[in-house]
Amino acid sequence: MSSHVLSTRGCSSSSLLSSRRRTSYPLFLGSSGVFRKKSLQEVRASPADANKNDNAAATSGADATTQEEMPVEVMDMFREAQQNILELNRSRLVALEELQLARARIEDLEERCLEAERKAAEASAMLVQGSAGTASSSSSSQQTSGVTLRYITGWEEAYVHYADAEGQWTTPPGEQMTKVDSKEDGKGNVFEVSLPASANFVVNNGGGDWDQPGSGHGANYEVKEPGVYTLSKGELKKDR
Repeated sequence: MSSHVLSTRGCSSSSLLSSRRRTSYPLFLGSSGVFRKKSLQEVRASPADANKNDNAAATSGADATTQEEMPVEVMDMFREAQQNILELNRSRLVALEELQLARARIEDLEERCLEAERKAAEASAMLVQGSAGTASSSSSSQQTSGVTLRYITGWEEAYVHYADAEGQWTTPPGEQMTKVDSKEDGKGNVFEVSLPASANFVVNNGGGDWDQPGSGHGANYEVKEPGVYTLSKGELKKDR
């Protein structure tokens, strides 16, 4: 019995020793995805240390994931910024083109206004020249075609009895003169009448009063060339 026991104990001791020698550390899945054996320190570590290591591994994994995702987000932001810049540049180019068209339109309108003003000024100048020429021609025609006689008298009516260059006299009392003005002192009136370029004439009031040069019968006033004449108090003078 005793030998049997001793034998048993011997076997047990060798078996125990052999068992200790064959003891291997447990395997676990590392952060890199490969199974490896835990070290003695890891096996003897407390649960708190194990949790701390697991948390560190999880954090490092999250950091790696973030580092991998960040470039994609940055690229998206960069692409969006580039797109915005392109859109703004297109809008700026469109605005510049519209501004250039507007400036060209303004310049065209200004040129048209200047041209219209120039033509209006030319037409106005031609109109003034035409009016001046007409007035000058009319005045010259009056001066060259006949005589304008102005007569200043205290009579209320005046007639001119005249003979033309051929010696033909008007029927007495003659042609009635037109009253055109009154003297400021109220003592005389101004009459006008047109006569031939060359004429002999006398003036009367339509009754029995006559105005003629001198006192002799048959004395007449005489004009020999066109122009404007004034007769006052027996004196005949040419104004122009």
